[in-house]
Amino acid sequence: MSFLEALKEYEHAVRLLKKKQLEGLDEWFWNELPKEIESKDPKQSLVKIMEWKLKRGTFRPSLLQKVQQNSQSLVKECFEASRKHLDEPMKAMKELQKLFGVGPATASAILCAFGVCPFMSDEALRLVLGIQKPKYNAKEYQMLYDKLNDVSQSLEDPYWTPRMLEKAIWTADTINRLGKGSYHFDLLTEYQK
Repeated sequence: MSFLEALKEYEHAVRLLKKKQLEGLDEWFWNELPKEIESKDPKQSLVKIMEWKLKRGTFRPSLLQKVQQNSQSLVKECFEASRKHLDEPMKAMKELQKLFGVGPATASAILCAFGVCPFMSDEALRLVLGIQKPKYNAKEYQMLYDKLNDVSQSLEDPYWTPRMLEKAIWTADTINRLGKGSYHFDLLTEYQK
């Protein structure tokens, strides 16, 4: 299976999870959020990003309650500050972590929404770095970003950003984990030159 073949199965993988409201949130996250994050209510965007993250991955209800406590002005300020550092994801992540309830994984989801970085999914941490029990810290994210960035550059195709690679990896792992497919190859080493 190639990255492209995996990515074509993404919507199927989302449906296989059978999580209420995930399909709508996922459609919003990938297609609408990148356009509206600039112009609409940033706090509302933050809350919906957290909902998406919790539906797509492990559900931790206290995180949603925490991000809802952030003020509109603080969310806007942190979003704007992080956007100034998009070429340095760890600096951008630090700006976002000033928000209550936002750690590296949620910050990565926000940066992913900005269209730059991969989401720090359990699936990517497991398949890319071999981490079975993530700590969800900045060090793990830096390693994930660096590895996916290396693969992205080796592919020599501007479509395959670290963000899109994570999406393809998540898809293949989700389909395998749910027993709905059998993708048996190393997504990363097969494409390194």
